Amino acid sequence: MRIQNLLIIVLSLATLSCATVVKVATGTSGYYQVEGNLVTYSSWNPMSLQYSVFAMPEADAESFEQLSQKYGRDKSRVYKGRLLIEGADSGSFSLLNDYYAMDKKHGYVQGKVLPHSDAKSLVILGGNWARDKNDYYYGAAKLNVCDIESFRIIRPERGLDSLCYFFMGRPVAVESIDSLQLLPASYAKDSSKVYWGDRVIEEADSASFLVKDDSSISIARDSKQCYSADRVLVCTDLNESGREFCGC
Repeated sequence: MRIQNLLIIVLSLATLSCATVVKVATGTSGYYQVEGNLVTYSSWNPMSLQYSVFAMPEADAESFEQLSQKYGRDKSRVYKGRLLIEGADSGSFSLLNDYYAMDKKHGYVQGKVLPHSDAKSLVILGGNWARDKNDYYYGAAKLNVCDIESFRIIRPERGLDSLCYFFMGRPVAVESIDSLQLLPASYAKDSSKVYWGDRVIEEADSASFLVKDDSSISIARDSKQCYSADRVLVCTDLNESGREFCGC
């Protein structure tokens, strides 16, 4: 008989003090449960197809509420999963999306404080991106953008202003921002250098650098050799399409 959305707990919740693995059918990624004076959090493991159940003895069962599959709060504390979010204000805490949250004092990402963030002006921009009146954020990374007025997001992982270039929240030491071209597959180049992510490809020739980016392969070449990410390729590394692109 197929069982759906049924959790079978073989230990009494009243005596639960550590993670208990229980067999269940597939379902939600996590949830809270209040049983008497005890709050528990059940976290789904898709690899083992089991829930791990954690007791939260410090949580106030009477005032506890679930905010989402991964967040809950009581009258004085906020939790991500079973873990306390240190310093979070329960009364003003709210979720902005799956990554970001805020209270009257701070912004948060994945349950951790965004450093020096301004909660009142925090805006979610999609994906991992957010901003406030002072800066932009990629996940938990504060960018310290060079020129906030000219900054724009090149989704999903790149950002650019008139002075600086960023990859996944990290500044890239480009040689010439004025000549920078953003290419497919996390590549970029300016008038003298080629970049992959936040790394310089020292061997690459900017003037002749091209990227092949399609559903079958993502590689690049210049007049001398071929590349995958920032690694130099040889012809034996490539499939037929790659060898044709690289002139093997």
